[in-house]
Amino acid sequence: MYKLVVSKRKYGFKVISGEDKVFRDVMGVTIGGERLISFIEALWLCYKGIAEIYLDNGRKLSIKDILELSNDDSLWIKFIVYLDLRLRGKKPSVNILSDSLCIRSDNVVYEVLVLEETTMLRLSDLLTKIENLYSKGHEVVLGLVDKHGDVTYYAVIRGGIRH
Repeated sequence: MYKLVVSKRKYGFKVISGEDKVFRDVMGVTIGGERLISFIEALWLCYKGIAEIYLDNGRKLSIKDILELSNDDSLWIKFIVYLDLRLRGKKPSVNILSDSLCIRSDNVVYEVLVLEETTMLRLSDLLTKIENLYSKGHEVVLGLVDKHGDVTYYAVIRGGIRH
C-alpha cells in the first residue's frame, strides 16, 4: 500500500510526498507546478486500499474525513458513479475544477453529468447544464444514481434522451 501526504486545496489535495508513477499515469493533474488529486480520486485510493492518505499535519484520512473536507454534498454520489465506471472497465478522469467525470474513447470525450434520483431539479436547469457540457464539444451522458446506489446511464442527444 502506498502512503500519500497531502495538503487540502479547494478542489482536492496537493500531493506533497509519496506520489508514484502509478498515480501520475492514471489520475491527478499538474497545475502551476503542483500535483493535485481530486476528492473523488482520493476516495477511490482509500476505498480500494491502494493508498493511505495523510494530511501534512500527520492525520490519517478516512473516507468519512475526505467527504467532510470536500464540503461537497454530492461527492458521495459522484464517487458512486466514478466507482461504477471503473468496475465497468472504464478509466474516468476527473476535472479537478468542477469534479465532473470524463471518459475518453476513440477521440470522443464523454462528460458524465451525475444526478441523484431524488434530486429536485427544474427541467430548464437540467437543459442549461447539458448545453454547457455540449458547448465544450463533448458528448453528454447522464449518470442517474438511485436510492440503492445503482447507476443507470443515459446518452443525451440533442433533441432528446436515449436510454
